[in-house]
Amino acid sequence: MSTKKIVALVIVLSVGASSAAGTCMAGMKFKATLTNLKCASATPSTSTCGNCCEADTTKCGGATVACGNAKYKDASKNGMASGSGAAAITACCTDKATCAVAVCGAGMKRKASVNATKCPTDAASCPSSCCEANTAKCGGSTVTCGTGKYKDVTKNGVDSGTGTAMITNCCTNVATCANAVCGKGMKLKTSASSTKCPGAAASCPTSCCEYDTTKCGGRATKFICDGTDIAKDHNTAGTTKAQCCMTKPATPTMATCEAFKTSPVASAAQRMAVSVLFAVIGVVALWK
Repeated sequence: MSTKKIVALVIVLSVGASSAAGTCMAGMKFKATLTNLKCASATPSTSTCGNCCEADTTKCGGATVACGNAKYKDASKNGMASGSGAAAITACCTDKATCAVAVCGAGMKRKASVNATKCPTDAASCPSSCCEANTAKCGGSTVTCGTGKYKDVTKNGVDSGTGTAMITNCCTNVATCANAVCGKGMKLKTSASSTKCPGAAASCPTSCCEYDTTKCGGRATKFICDGTDIAKDHNTAGTTKAQCCMTKPATPTMATCEAFKTSPVASAAQRMAVSVLFAVIGVVALWK
């Protein structure tokens, strides 16, 4: 492809990228009056400008539909025209999944003779009503691990066995303070590396960590900043209020709903296409 043709494509896509105005989420529509309404960010987007929108009762997402016992209102159909009566059920509802498609979690199993049982909605909603503890697995077994070990949830799907085999299969040695990751403004206690934690490494900080007094967050009573100042990150080095407080950053101006509705908003796909084509132009130019 010639450089001229590539440039032409970039121009076409750039125009396309700037031709699509902001849109509400499926099943929503812009409010009739947008004056003085703002988005939740300085950069407008469908996800941050929900305040600009309201339910569109002509769409499935905004309509009230009685789907009946065997169906559920399907969020994936929110943007479809709802219609009314039986047409609304057809447009907006989907048959409920059954326990036959349930995927039970580790340490769980499907209940006996429940394949025909209907789930609350789709397949993802099935486990709560279709699954039960599997006592043949660690997750569904009662295990006494003993001192120095804990029942490890990462082993929930492992066959539990019995007796000492159960302890081997389902339990893990407790972590020590050497594995601890202390929070901001905290540090590992001196000579605590061999101290055992209650369970996995995530359980360590309570018994392994203490305040790091060289950090802004290293004290039980944190600094209270004056006026409109705000505290710096707790991991910031500092021992005084002056070192640990800073002027509050200026609040960005939120995008207006009017601007979101009317201003061009490029889609991610369009921005990517333009970026790729510019890269191609660069490569072609290097070849010449």
